[in-house]
Amino acid sequence: MQIYVHEPREDRRTGLLTELRAGKILARPIEDGFFDCDLSLLNRPDSLGHAILLAAVSGVTDRITALRMAGCGNPVIVLRDFRNAAETAELLDRGAD
Repeated sequence: MQIYVHEPREDRRTGLLTELRAGKILARPIEDGFFDCDLSLLNRPDSLGHAILLAAVSGVTDRITALRMAGCGNPVIVLRDFRNAAETAELLDRGAD
């Protein structure tokens, strides 16, 4: 399994990548610039099904919207630091899984 990981906080990104890779998951870190590229490339057969793991940081809803507007059908998972039903509902409404 392959997963794209967007976590701008270095300590959290390092820990997350270590855990995912220990579970035999090919984890590829992505930076903010990833969302400025042609996101429709995620619709290629070799990219379909690769999950996208996003940290719940500023701009996460815009990133989800950009992915979905580009036709990206990949699973989008958001890691939340705190429970908040209203914010969780908004992320789901924007297209997070």
